[in-house]
Amino acid sequence: MKKEVFLAVLVGFILGLVITFGIWTANKNLKPKISSDSAIPAPTQAAPTSVPSQPSTLSLTVASPEDELFTNSSTLTVSGSTSPLATIIILTESDELTTMADDKGAFSTDVDLEGGYNRLTITAFDSNGNTASKQFVVTYSTTKI
Repeated sequence: MKKEVFLAVLVGFILGLVITFGIWTANKNLKPKISSDSAIPAPTQAAPTSVPSQPSTLSLTVASPEDELFTNSSTLTVSGSTSPLATIIILTESDELTTMADDKGAFSTDVDLEGGYNRLTITAFDSNGNTASKQFVVTYSTTKI
């Protein structure tokens, strides 16, 4: 009698582990992954022209958030400045947001955070094809410290 009960408990435990591992593997494979190499498009090579062009650089200053910020709010305001009318792309773990800088170069938008670590990549593109990018890690948690 005890042998049958022990065997039933052992089989149930092993079956539970197999099912749990299957669910964990399926969730891990179904979650989309954004790699930092593929998330930012590579600059295209322009055909050489006879008009000499002056090298211009695009600056990107992010006022908010600061790197390694810890917050208990699920929404974060990303703001900063860059060249006027530049396109700003903000990549998060699960979303891609696009906004434009105003005529003075200022931009601001709200980003939804997931629980835990959130890697934010903020990239600016101007009309000349120049890019500037910055990465930040923001931790969202509702735990009281």
